[in-house]
Amino acid sequence: MPDLESCEAWIKLFGSLSKSDPPQFFGRRLRLPCIMHQVTAVHPQVAGSPAPTFVYEIHADGLAPFKIELPHELKDIYSTPFPYALIRPWHSKLLGSSTDVDSKADEQLFMMLSQPFSALLLAETDRKEYKRIASSSAIVARPANVTSVIHSKVQVVTIV
Repeated sequence: MPDLESCEAWIKLFGSLSKSDPPQFFGRRLRLPCIMHQVTAVHPQVAGSPAPTFVYEIHADGLAPFKIELPHELKDIYSTPFPYALIRPWHSKLLGSSTDVDSKADEQLFMMLSQPFSALLLAETDRKEYKRIASSSAIVARPANVTSVIHSKVQVVTIV
């Protein structure tokens, strides 16, 4: 049985997800609700293919470490804090018709958030906006553990 603190965190997450605005374009910017995972370490790896690619092992808050392959070299991988984040894009329609915490919706949401997901890699700009970093293949991330899912935080990022 989860403790009271975990239950409260889960109810807060569910509420944040259900009340989030849909993604919106304004001008040339996308305002995107998401669950953000700040990158905490980037380790360059030896590329295995003959094409010019860059392989990195990525560590991010709340995610299991994983490798990505990029067509371009990441900048500032030795700076602190890291200017990179991985996000799980969110749309409130993913909750289906339920916007109330009940056992069925609760279980479905928890199962969905516990699964591996397609992430976007973003680099923060000077104005607290983000630029998407293209990858050579899909970026598939997975939560590190149950606690990381329960304590996820919903944010809205602006992507230029």
